[in-house]
Amino acid sequence: MMIQRFCTNLSTIPRHYYPNPPYKGRGWSVTFGPYFHIKGMTTYINGRIRVPKRIVIYAATEETAQNAADLISAASCLINEDCGNDQLFDQSRAYIANKTRTTQDNFDDFIPPTKTGEYQFACMIAARASHRKSFQYALYKYRLSQQFFYTHTHALEPSEWYPQKFIFNSAEHHVRCAQAIALGYSVLEELRLEIRANQQNPSFINSTWNPPIKAELEQRLVKAGVNLGEKALWTMRDTPTRIERKRPVPTTSKASWAFSKVRDSELEVVDAIARSSWLRSKVSAHRLHDISASLNYYDVSNIHYLARRLLLETLGLWRYHDFLYKGFDTT
Repeated sequence: MMIQRFCTNLSTIPRHYYPNPPYKGRGWSVTFGPYFHIKGMTTYINGRIRVPKRIVIYAATEETAQNAADLISAASCLINEDCGNDQLFDQSRAYIANKTRTTQDNFDDFIPPTKTGEYQFACMIAARASHRKSFQYALYKYRLSQQFFYTHTHALEPSEWYPQKFIFNSAEHHVRCAQAIALGYSVLEELRLEIRANQQNPSFINSTWNPPIKAELEQRLVKAGVNLGEKALWTMRDTPTRIERKRPVPTTSKASWAFSKVRDSELEVVDAIARSSWLRSKVSAHRLHDISASLNYYDVSNIHYLARRLLLETLGLWRYHDFLYKGFDTT
C-alpha cells in the first residue's frame, strides 16, 4: 500500500536535546514540515525568533494517520500539554496533503490554526508507545485521569506555593479525585507494575512489607527499566489530612526544598506504588467512604507523577522529561 503524507494541526519548536526526527511508530512515522507563518505563533528563545514547524505523519491510510495524531495528543499530557481544557482533548487532526493544497492560502484554509507546544517529545513518546497496545492504553488512561482532575507540575512549584484551601466539601470534587486516582493507578496495571498479592500472600504483614511480594515487584520494575536508585517524589503540603493520619507516608527523606508547610518528601519507588495502591483500593475505588472527602489535589498529583514517571521509564524516555524541567538550553 502506498505511503501518503498527512499534515496535522499540531506544531512544535524543535529542541536540540532530543534526537532528530523521523520517529517511527508501528505503521507510521512522524517528522516536521515547514510551517507557514501565522501571527501570534512565533516564539522568542534567547532573543531569537523561532517559528514552530508543523508535525507531519506518513502512513498508508488516513485512519492510521489520525490514530497516530491522537496518540501524539495523548502523549502530550505526559508533559502537561493540553490537559487542562476538556475541549482540547479531541482536536488533533490529520489531513491528506496533496497537490491542490500546496499554496499558503489553500493550506491555511484547509488546516485550522495550529496548536503548538512540546509536541516533539510527544511524538517520541507516541512512536514508542505505538508498538504495544498496553502502552497505548496507559497513555489514554493517563489522559482520561487528567481529564477527570487536571494537575500540572508548575502548580506545585515550592517557591510560589502558599497555604490555601485544598480540601473541599464538594461531592463532585471527591468523585473526580477518586476517579483520577483509580485511572492513574490503572496506568501501572497496564505496565504490569502493580502489586501482586492476595489474601493468602498479602503485600504487608503487621505494616511491614512481605519480603517475597516486595522482591517480586522490584524484579519487575528493574526488568521494565525503572531506576530504583532514584527515589519517588511525594508532594505533601500544609497540615496532614485525615488520609495521612490514617496511614502515614513512609518517607525516606525530605525534599531538598522542603520548608515549613512544604513537606515534600522522597519515597522508595516500591513504597510509592504501595501508597498509590492503598489510595486506589481503600480510599478511591468502589464505594466512597467518609475519609474519601479528604482527597485533594496533592493526592492526585502524586499518582499522576508516579504513573508519568513509570510510563516514561518503561519507554526509555524518562531522561528527556528530566531535560524538559531542569531548564536546559532550549535553542
